Amino acid sequence: MRSKELLQRVLALAVLVVTLFALAACQKAEQIDEAASTLEAELQMTAQPEPSATAPEAPAEEPTEVPTEEAMSDVEPTPTEAPAIATTDMEEYVSTTEFFSLKVPAGWSSEETLPGAAFVVANSEEALARYQDDSTVEPGDFVMNVGFIPYRLLQTNELRNLNFAYDAPPDVFLQSLLPMFRTMGEAVMSDIELVSLSEETEAGRLTVSDAGREGMVLMFAAGDSVIALVSTVGFPGEMDEYQDMAYAVASEVAFSGEQDALYGTLLGG
Repeated sequence: MRSKELLQRVLALAVLVVTLFALAACQKAEQIDEAASTLEAELQMTAQPEPSATAPEAPAEEPTEVPTEEAMSDVEPTPTEAPAIATTDMEEYVSTTEFFSLKVPAGWSSEETLPGAAFVVANSEEALARYQDDSTVEPGDFVMNVGFIPYRLLQTNELRNLNFAYDAPPDVFLQSLLPMFRTMGEAVMSDIELVSLSEETEAGRLTVSDAGREGMVLMFAAGDSVIALVSTVGFPGEMDEYQDMAYAVASEVAFSGEQDALYGTLLGG
């Protein structure tokens, strides 16, 4: 199997993981089971040994131009400073499995939708109920989803040769996973930028909007070999009002569990 095909399969697996998070937030148990079964089947398929080639590939052509010094520059982008952290009183939440912890605004409604792996919080009980019922939001509603992906999901034996840049800045890593957000129908997406959530944490940031909703996705390292995905959903035109709060919540997300345990949780183990 060629590297490009392997990469496409990895991205497909990431889509399924995000689907699990979304379905868990909506509490559709039958669909969660179906998505988990599909994810397990994809993982087993990915692990199959690739067939031997039937014909050698033509040798790659030698480049005719020498890269300029400018093209070879390794200058890293400067992260955008996140807005000042919101001053609303925050309450700590520790997952039922003690895998992860975070802080959420006092008085908001929340639920751990997939024990040890996914969490949703909204600024009112009504907003949370609407979102969990049919993923809709009304003016004034604001919802945040927090989910985790273990590196192991992207590191089967057949995928190691792809050399994923896990140590690259999170905006670069998020860019490589961008195709999974292309599944959102006619959603309009921004360019990805690097933002600072705290002195220790930088995140890749992407904004998304479609009919009746807008939000953003933040991706960053949350623990040992674990990626955090924090997504927000709100009514069009209201994201700026809650952006500071989204950064405040994301800056406190931490994962202390083992990635193997998270991997098993995502597969229903």
